[in-house]
Amino acid sequence: MRLGLVAIAACAGTQAPPPPTTVPVAAAITLDPRPAADDDIVATVDGHPIYASCVVAQAASEHLDKQAALRECIDFELLARTADKRGLTRDPDVVDAWRQAIASAFVDHEYEHKLVHASDFPIYDQVYKLREIRIRHDEFRGYTFVRIPVPPGADDKAHAAAAKIAAGLAGEAGLVESVFDDIADRIATADGFSFAAGTLTKAPSQVPTLRDAFADNKDFGDALFAIPEIGRTSRPAHTKYGWDVILLTDIVPAASATDAEVEAKLVPEARRAYFDHWVDNLGPKHEKIEANLPALENLP
Repeated sequence: MRLGLVAIAACAGTQAPPPPTTVPVAAAITLDPRPAADDDIVATVDGHPIYASCVVAQAASEHLDKQAALRECIDFELLARTADKRGLTRDPDVVDAWRQAIASAFVDHEYEHKLVHASDFPIYDQVYKLREIRIRHDEFRGYTFVRIPVPPGADDKAHAAAAKIAAGLAGEAGLVESVFDDIADRIATADGFSFAAGTLTKAPSQVPTLRDAFADNKDFGDALFAIPEIGRTSRPAHTKYGWDVILLTDIVPAASATDAEVEAKLVPEARRAYFDHWVDNLGPKHEKIEANLPALENLP
């Protein structure tokens, strides 16, 4: 109620031109709202009621006592009635401001104050909960590796080759990928080494990964997470693909957060993203909305 009256009252003292006759009666503002069944009438202005809800809302928003809040509600009604007598309730600008105020009040009441927890968003679990890993997670590790493939019947030889590379890198610290590759190449092609150049497989740098990702590749995961610091390498790790030597390139420390902290970070994101979907589902499906695009393009 207050928002609509304020929009009218703001124009009550101006010398606005008479409203155009093309504004239909249906576009005028209705000054007498429908009260709730239990909303008491606490005053009248020329027979028009002032409801208790206006006094309560005004007292809360302006930190007033009941008498001061009632005086302001009466003032609003007087201003609104004066504006109505001057025809301002049919002024397009006033009607538009009133509609916007009503829409804002509806969004505030029905969206901002009712969709406040994760459980209030129907698609939260399917979409936003997946992003929890950014806030609460175990340690991530980034890595790259070189691999000795295992020819049929040559697992022992492949293991020995990987062990030689791992031993040659064991004393190195602060390694970067290019240096790691160079040292592994030199060891792999050294005189007397049983694997010729080109047999060493190199993997591209990997994005940080949780240990759980290695459930089917446990020896690789164990070797990776046993490396003491970034820039150092692992023992030989046996996988179904061959024997690997791993370089640790990144550590993202584990992050802990309570359920309330996770929700506090994710719900605002959910609220912003869900708004368009919520608006689209407000009206009946049979409502038809048309846009006059040529008229829109001609706007200054």
